[in-house]
Amino acid sequence: MLINIKYDNPPDTIFISKPKLLFVSRVHGENGAIPRVIHSHSDRLEVMFIYKGSGNYNIGGEFYSVKEGDVLIFNAGIIHDEQPLPSKELVIYCCGISNLRIKQLPVNSIISKNQQPVINMNNIIEQMKNYFETFLFHSTQSNPIHNEIIFYSTLSFLLTIHTSFNEREKHVNHKKITLGLRIKEFLDKYYLEQIDIESISEALNVNRYYLSHTFKAFSGYSPKQYIIRRRLGEAQSLLLHSNYSVAQIANKVGYSNVSNFHNIFEKVIGMSPVKYKNLWLDKT
Repeated sequence: MLINIKYDNPPDTIFISKPKLLFVSRVHGENGAIPRVIHSHSDRLEVMFIYKGSGNYNIGGEFYSVKEGDVLIFNAGIIHDEQPLPSKELVIYCCGISNLRIKQLPVNSIISKNQQPVINMNNIIEQMKNYFETFLFHSTQSNPIHNEIIFYSTLSFLLTIHTSFNEREKHVNHKKITLGLRIKEFLDKYYLEQIDIESISEALNVNRYYLSHTFKAFSGYSPKQYIIRRRLGEAQSLLLHSNYSVAQIANKVGYSNVSNFHNIFEKVIGMSPVKYKNLWLDKT
């Protein structure tokens, strides 16, 4: 087969900057299924690809049960919660990209805030895997030419994802502002304070039982569970990116009792704060 490519004019581009690949990772097997609870990144876009396995994720306050072939988008500033399900077959790729500016989108965003952040790309699953394997291979090479390969591969990767989401958008209705989203926004604002279901329902003028049921259906978590995961997500970030002690971090995320913080962290994350920090720092 021979196909001639014709260019009437120089191809236009959606990019108004030169995006930079910050990191790429691959985790696999049961030991790779470590929860990364509610957090956000202000400085980058993150893209996750479920090559094998499944998981439960919360992106922008909404719950998604993801499976093989799914691509997950975490635009800069979007709060998300990662909970891959342990299995021997699990293979998940992730990368972070900064300095991304696409026409008509915020910085470090590849989809609009109205687009659903999960899409299944099983039709090109091996192509998606090859992108990540290309990043992994060339990031370990020292010759400068490999940086150029990474740059142009990143452009192709981003274009493939951006196009796939836009093609799907033609057949999707935009979501409306819901009570679930109102509750999420309230919790995101006050999660470090001592709030409970009574104070939330009073502030939003919503029956407490209806509020709990609605938010559970919206996010996959009860308000109490969401607050805990939001606090622990902040704690995980501080463990990895600050020199604060565990006691200081506990206090900063709303726990005056360090033992209580330890117990909750270990119950949700599956290991102690110190073990979590050492595990991830040993990988970098």
